Amino acid sequence: MTPRSITLPTIPTIAAFILAAVVLAAGVRVAMRPRPMTGTTAMAVTDLGRRVLVVATHPDDEVLTAGGAVSELLARGASVRVVIATAGDGYFRAAARTGRGFPGASAYLRLGDIRHQESLASARVLGLPEADVISLGYPDAGTTAMWDGGWDHAHPVAGRSGRTDVPYAWAYRPGADSCGQDLAADLAAIVSDFQPDTVIAPDPRETHPDHAAVGAFTLYALDEAGFTGTRLTAIVHFKRFPYPWAYMPEAGLAPPPQLLGAGAEWLALPLTANAEQTKHRAFEEYRSQTAIADLSWYMRAFVRRNELFCRRPASVPSMAATDARPATGSAGTVAVLPRPVIAPRVLDPVRVASVRLVRGPQVLWIGIVTGGPVRADAAYRVGLRLIGGTSAPQRLDLEVRGGRVEALRPADDSLVPEGLQTAADGSTVWIGVPAALLSGRTSAMVSGSSSLAGRGGSHTPWVDVRL
Repeated sequence: MTPRSITLPTIPTIAAFILAAVVLAAGVRVAMRPRPMTGTTAMAVTDLGRRVLVVATHPDDEVLTAGGAVSELLARGASVRVVIATAGDGYFRAAARTGRGFPGASAYLRLGDIRHQESLASARVLGLPEADVISLGYPDAGTTAMWDGGWDHAHPVAGRSGRTDVPYAWAYRPGADSCGQDLAADLAAIVSDFQPDTVIAPDPRETHPDHAAVGAFTLYALDEAGFTGTRLTAIVHFKRFPYPWAYMPEAGLAPPPQLLGAGAEWLALPLTANAEQTKHRAFEEYRSQTAIADLSWYMRAFVRRNELFCRRPASVPSMAATDARPATGSAGTVAVLPRPVIAPRVLDPVRVASVRLVRGPQVLWIGIVTGGPVRADAAYRVGLRLIGGTSAPQRLDLEVRGGRVEALRPADDSLVPEGLQTAADGSTVWIGVPAALLSGRTSAMVSGSSSLAGRGGSHTPWVDVRL
């Protein structure tokens, strides 16, 4: 083979390349320059109080959302506990590295053990004693099913390990069923025992299903425990958050613009340089995650000069003088819950846009507002979790299909009341339930969803309601 001749670049060409590189670098530097954090209110670490509980979905989430805050709180002598809901044992790529090939059940169990040890090592970096790291050990990628169909002990959820119970000796309650009732009971017991001033938990509006579910579980547990302190949420997964997706320790963390408004107050906690560096070192202990290049890059995007928390007031149903079905869009008669963020098709005509609650003397009206006219071939669902008072929590799951309403029974604490009503009004499906169901209850949680021809549609986040 005859070698091809090589033409060397001339000096002017080299100079042009160097100049272009300098201009490009300067442009990137300007683009990545710290900007003011819009939509946030500054807060101090002392605003969190002296006893702070951080609820994380997976091992490492506690560091990504609040590692700097934990470090600063401990330095000031505050008491902090971290609760990690799942074992983090369901991530295929990490399990494949652990098992050196396609992972089987043992590889997922081994990953759970590894991530637990990483969480303890990370806690030591933050200055948090191992005794204050409470790992529940429930199945990664299973909490959504546990919140819904896997709620009671008769329907436990199997993790990637194949186990339907908590298989780890280091867990808070080894052998507990992988069901929603047990997870909610564990969280409520921890809250009641620790008596925190502030609880930081995943935001139910996250687009990661595990995070959204653990956020809902935490709301439920706080209501069940009668918690009256400060409730804050934190975001890990929401579209391309954090913005930009890059390691920018000098920049500020700003909230997703889609989550601004609807009564949300976003709080920016400035971190000292030491707290920011400690946070970085802490998540570096999660080597099972940082060894995956794109995940490591993503985790480093949370190293910023502040941490970000959200505070939302609970919704309150509108009160009506009569039990007549509310008029759609009537001003002052309907409490509109925040719009959903979990919607695969924004223009889907059956997409749930909001859920509305109006309480009359004898009837509670629940309105599911959709993105288009109500369709007879679509299914519209609303879920209620009734909490507080002297009775145990109960759930009410309702479905409207073809102009008929039915109370479903997915769990042993399901309510099946009589006297249900339904009607369609333009783009709103109304469901009337006996208001007596709310008697003695202090709070509720509500969510609406839709589907068409058996396909998954959209659903709103679970929202806390004060009764």
